[in-house]
Parts: sequence; C-alpha cells; structure tokens
Amino acid sequence: MSAKALWTLQSDPDFRCISMAPPLEELKVLEEDITTGRLREPVAVWHRIIIEGYPRYEIYTRHGIKFALEETVFPSKTDAMLWSCERQLRRGHIATAARYYLLGKLYLMSRAKSPGAPPTELAGRISAKFGISPTTLLEYKSFANKLDVLRHKEPELADGVLLGRYALHLRKFTRLEHKSSRELWAMAHIPGKGGYLTPAPSASTVKDMPAFDPDGPLMSLALTIPSWVNILERAGGKASLSGASAVCRKKLEQALFDLYTAVESALTELLED
Repeated sequence: MSAKALWTLQSDPDFRCISMAPPLEELKVLEEDITTGRLREPVAVWHRIIIEGYPRYEIYTRHGIKFALEETVFPSKTDAMLWSCERQLRRGHIATAARYYLLGKLYLMSRAKSPGAPPTELAGRISAKFGISPTTLLEYKSFANKLDVLRHKEPELADGVLLGRYALHLRKFTRLEHKSSRELWAMAHIPGKGGYLTPAPSASTVKDMPAFDPDGPLMSLALTIPSWVNILERAGGKASLSGASAVCRKKLEQALFDLYTAVESALTELLED
C-alpha cells in the first residue's frame, strides 16, 4: 500500500469498460462518504493503470483529496482484468445489469486465457463460485457480447443499461452491429415507465417486396432437428466415443456445447412467448 498523495494515474479503456459505477443514489452516498472523510479506500492499480476504483479516483481528483494506491502484480493484462471483475462482483453494490455483464465478461476472458479448457468445466466452475447455473452464465456471456457491440455504437446507451437507467432486452435482438442509432434507442425504455425512448423506425415503403413468412425458417428448423437427433444417436454410442481420438472428442465437445447453448437460448425465448 502506497502513501496517500494526489496521484495522477493512467486510464485504460478495457479496464474502464469493466469498472462499474454504482447506481446514482449509491454514487451520491459514495461521494459524501469520501468528502466527509468517512471513506478513504485505495484505488487499485497495475503498472500505474487503474484496474479497479474509477468512481473513487474521479471523486478524489475532483475534490483534491489525497488517496492511497493498492499496487497489484499480475503476469498479464487478462489476469488483472479477471481480478477486477471478481472483486467488483464480490462488492455487491453494482446494478443488476452490471452484474450480468461482469459475469459474462468473466467467462469470456477465462475462455481466452485458457482456450484448451473444456467449456463445460469452465462454465461449471465459474457458475458454482457465484451461485448461478451454467446455462444462466452462458446467457450472461451473450449479454456481454451484445453490450460490447452496443457500447461501440452507442456508448451512452450502453452505460445507461449497465447503470439501470435504461432497460434493453438484448437477448431478444440480433445483428446489433447493423442497426442504426435510432433503431438502437428505439429498443430501450426507462424501467417502470411505459413506452420507449424514441418512436420505432417507420416500415419500409418499397413496393413489390416479397411477404415474409415468419414460420418458414422455424418450420425448416423443426423438420431438420430430427435428422440431427438420429445422427447423434448413431454416432454417440459408448463404443464409438471410446474409439475416437482426443482431437476428435475435443472438437465434438465444443460443437455440442455450442449447440446446447443455442438450444437453451431458443427454448427460453419460446417459453417466454
């Protein structure tokens, strides 16, 4: 722990993206606690880069208050980001959407750090640590991926979602990278209030556009899945699996895990409708 001073530190966009500010009411309490001297919690740094404590750092510097540094040692940036995610998840004062995002990022970064680890084992270990199911963790992974796309296009909207100011059911939307700013804001609404933030885009007026049959792709999928089941039943016998090479088994495990994730997501949406 360093001595207290008015430290000038570096900001990193990757760490800042996973540094969750508390809800507005709690942020006001945090500022009051700091300015009245009740709280002087250090800011965590790695090579003078802030890895946890951005809200505190901004309050300290804005008011000219001296603070200490918690200097950390990690072998890589990914390790430092994993530590930051876990520490914030244990604090418990972040918004619900921010918690979902951090859990999803924790899984994604763990996969990146250990690409050879079986996905099911990794998801099971993380979900057990934080008291959720592996299926729920995979939904949070999807949420984190989509929110990262949203942040690239509309950072203000993404931050609003993480702080709980806006509600945006990202799981129901796909191809966010192709949506305009107006479309993205039209998907959001203020929790507890009816209506959306902007009117939805007007329908296309192009004539002679072929009618879209919503049942077409779904019926095709429903007719195709039985053939997948037959193939799995024929190839998944104990004798077949025991004779397969390690490389083959690993590829099959990854493919089945991805299929399992897609099926769980589709079933969730069908049951909600």
